[in-house]
Amino acid sequence: MRTCAFDAELINENAQQIYNLLQNLRPLWYIAWIILKDRILHNQEISNFTIVDCGDTVDLTTHKLLNDEQLGEITERAGDFCGSIFIDAGFMIIYEEYLEMNLQYRFT
Repeated sequence: MRTCAFDAELINENAQQIYNLLQNLRPLWYIAWIILKDRILHNQEISNFTIVDCGDTVDLTTHKLLNDEQLGEITERAGDFCGSIFIDAGFMIIYEEYLEMNLQYRFT
């Protein structure tokens, strides 16, 4: 998968470290800290940022960069049941209805 993303020029060598972190399933706060730390080293000012977690549900949290490599939570987690599992389930319902309609049409 990584090779395909690299060959398609979706990632470059600099993005390789971030991609590796995601593949290793490190905690989300740790990934965010590595990215923020890199930006700070390049003198890019960052204070607040939002993390979007699209698992079973879609959760949004806003964080603030604190001293001593810590993240503070500005807003509590907010989300809804619209993550990938729910999209997959909705697609299957629509697809089943489509198949039923086609079968009824062909055999009537």
